[in-house]
Amino acid sequence: MRDGRRGLQFSGMPEIKIAVAHDLGQEGAACALRSGISELKAKYAGRFTVVRESLVGWAWSGEYQASGLRAAAAVAIGATTVEVSLRLPAPAGLFRGRIEAEVRARLAGYLARATPPARTD
Repeated sequence: MRDGRRGLQFSGMPEIKIAVAHDLGQEGAACALRSGISELKAKYAGRFTVVRESLVGWAWSGEYQASGLRAAAAVAIGATTVEVSLRLPAPAGLFRGRIEAEVRARLAGYLARATPPARTD
């Protein structure tokens, strides 16, 4: 994963890339994801530490630590697709399929429950 502003790289960590299509536009998708991320933070408060988070334009990135292990995430919000890239600690590689399925399901769920913008035809 690379942080576009600083060129930060996490080597040696398993990477998961996920893309989910949507029809919310960038603002609608960003709103849905902010809501979903807030829910996750509330649900898992105390189980992880936020090391760093940043939001620049339509790109969000963060680093987190749990049980002494670090993970990193980056989200790019496009007009029709949200792309997520995760860098996980090596032990999490054993659960890669399960983690990918869970992230994809949550992401799709957050986007699906958002209201698409009204059409102005």
